[in-house]
Amino acid sequence: MMQPNLKISYLLFLNVRGWRVSQTLSWVLTGILLTGALNGYGIKHTDKARLQMSKNGICQIRVADAIMEIDASHGARITSFRIHDQEILTTPAINAENYGSTLWLSPQIWKWPPAPVLDAAPYRIKINKKKLVLSSEADKNSGCQMSKTFIPNKADSSISINYTITNISDKDKSMAPWEVTRVLAGGLTFFPIGTPGGYSKSNLVTADLNGICWFQYVPELVTGHQKLFRNGAEGWLAHANHGLLLIKQFPDIGIEQEAPHETEVEIYTNKDHTYIELENQGRFQTLHPGETICWNVKWYLRKLPFNIPARQGSPELAEYIRNTMH
Repeated sequence: MMQPNLKISYLLFLNVRGWRVSQTLSWVLTGILLTGALNGYGIKHTDKARLQMSKNGICQIRVADAIMEIDASHGARITSFRIHDQEILTTPAINAENYGSTLWLSPQIWKWPPAPVLDAAPYRIKINKKKLVLSSEADKNSGCQMSKTFIPNKADSSISINYTITNISDKDKSMAPWEVTRVLAGGLTFFPIGTPGGYSKSNLVTADLNGICWFQYVPELVTGHQKLFRNGAEGWLAHANHGLLLIKQFPDIGIEQEAPHETEVEIYTNKDHTYIELENQGRFQTLHPGETICWNVKWYLRKLPFNIPARQGSPELAEYIRNTMH
């Protein structure tokens, strides 16, 4: 296969029936496409970090043993995050509508479902040897446009996700970024406790131990749609289940920076006992027309060491997470 010049970025457009390549691509890139470059061609920039696309619109990122997949044809949703064949996220087989990880606008003053252009429609793809950039179309209903940039980090075996939300309307808009990540029901979800006094309409049973809020999933205690609202600290939220540990790291905010009737960290459980939502939000702010929110999140996926207990109150587990991030 002919090798591309990796200094050249290229732009692809995707529709629901397959790939549609922009006519502005050079003849060199066209030759690569015709020889099957999108069918498993990897753009490799380190020994342990790689970006890859397939012809069905799934973008894949590998870093160390972790594999992340993003579906550009469906809202640039993260549809898989796994180590080998062990998956931490939910799939459409669990819930055909609510699966994987997505980005919403906070607060939830909009009617369900989320804006289809931002949450479910195809995103444009731009990729080079170091990062993957996915951009939505302009959504006239919400007055917003989103982009999601994914960068594999060899140094700490993480994946950075840089979100942007741009006000494309002609009016001021107030909002916060809201990352919603669905995992299988079960396991242990936890985060450091932040400042009290914010929005607190919660009905999940949790425990506060050693400065950490712990939610141990017990099916008998989940009697309907239930949710926890709470301010966090240190800027991380974690979930451990079946020997895997997912860590989401983000800028810490105070209660005065939270969106109305929302909090920095939220945990949701559905009444069917099939999934949990791990939700983290950024700073609530007002955007003038043309202004953009930039919000950076970092994901880690690890096999939990055998000597680290996945139980409520475990100081070893919290320390392991802090050491992983730093």
